[in-house]
Amino acid sequence: MTLVELLVVIAVIGILVSLLLPAVQNVRESARRLGCSNNLKQLGLASLAHHEIHGHFPSGGWGHAWVGLPERGFGLSQPGGWIYDVLPFIEAEALHKLGQGLVDPDRRLASAERLRTPISIMNCPTRRHPAAWPTVDVMPHLKNPRETATVHAVARSDYAINTGDTRVVAFEGPIDLTDGDRADYAWADMSLTTGVSHLRSLVPIAAVRDGASQTYLVGEKYINPASYTNGEDAGDNESMYNGFCVDMHRYATIEHPPLHDRMGYSDPLRFGSAHANGCNFVFCDGSVQSISYSVDPEVHRANGNRKDRLGE
Repeated sequence: MTLVELLVVIAVIGILVSLLLPAVQNVRESARRLGCSNNLKQLGLASLAHHEIHGHFPSGGWGHAWVGLPERGFGLSQPGGWIYDVLPFIEAEALHKLGQGLVDPDRRLASAERLRTPISIMNCPTRRHPAAWPTVDVMPHLKNPRETATVHAVARSDYAINTGDTRVVAFEGPIDLTDGDRADYAWADMSLTTGVSHLRSLVPIAAVRDGASQTYLVGEKYINPASYTNGEDAGDNESMYNGFCVDMHRYATIEHPPLHDRMGYSDPLRFGSAHANGCNFVFCDGSVQSISYSVDPEVHRANGNRKDRLGE
């Protein structure tokens, strides 16, 4: 073989590799998208199982400064959020009960251990792997949630539950358990929410008047790619076991349709995804759909509102 022939062979191989590489990447992304859809399917089934046992979709808990406490059940007395509530229904009951029966400081240490524990189905394979990511010092509760030892790293979710088409104010919650158990405690007003989970919510499927197949349950949340692992995104800086907050709850407003993750841009209100063509959602009937980033904003809003009776 002459030198010229060798160079031709090398050039041909290079061309073939360059043609093959995008196809391989597309196959890998297809597998990752399927994995993400399966994660949402499991979360949808877990939420429906929660409803079957407790009569309502998983609640948002007491506010973003609070985390789950195993001795306080699944209703209005539970400070933890919806992800904490579905743990028994995704084969993580031991994690849900972690710390039960202990007294301080062991109880708080057990709670901190839970906050550091990732779960594989809570992360989209396209975006990031399950891990405990560092906390930041922007707000005191990020490192020191109520009733928990100090945490320097926490597990985070790529999925958020649907809070509706109307944004409500952030709420830290009561200063302690005694305060929250008071009959006259001034909870934030959630009367305008139209989704399936919010602060101390007890939303039954009967309240989904638009139909379970036309109402979002859980979807992928938007995150700035620059902050996937550093905890600096305002919508991704808390443990996934915290109570009501944009970290675990997102809105389907006309102004905030689903968005492909965009480097350098943060928006803690909207749903979004690392996938190129659309954002995955599980609906209240357990079905999973990919919603295009070019979806009509009004259709997206209607999917987020459980009771606007679109089309009637």
